[in-house]
Amino acid sequence: MRWSPRSRPTGEQRTRFGNLPSAESKQHPAGVNWQEYITVTAVLAGKPVIKGTRLAVEFVLDLVSAGWSEAEILRNYPRLRREDILACVAYARERIAEEVVFTTAP
Repeated sequence: MRWSPRSRPTGEQRTRFGNLPSAESKQHPAGVNWQEYITVTAVLAGKPVIKGTRLAVEFVLDLVSAGWSEAEILRNYPRLRREDILACVAYARERIAEEVVFTTAP
């Protein structure tokens, strides 16, 4: 049975996604090149998806933000690999890093 991010099972041990470098580190935070794992096609109306699946990066990030552990995600979506999950995080990090915010004076 596959669960949505909002129906996460309770009482299970959570595992971390490993030791990610600090923000000051020059190494890529996820340690993976997201371009190898993520593609943007006509699937899902042009949203970025994990290559070879119909799973959107947004969906995987929803699972992570809902508190799902890596083991829970991989158990429920057996075609995914750890690198796919980390690529989703790397993709989001890069998109946020590219963001430019302009403020206006009050």
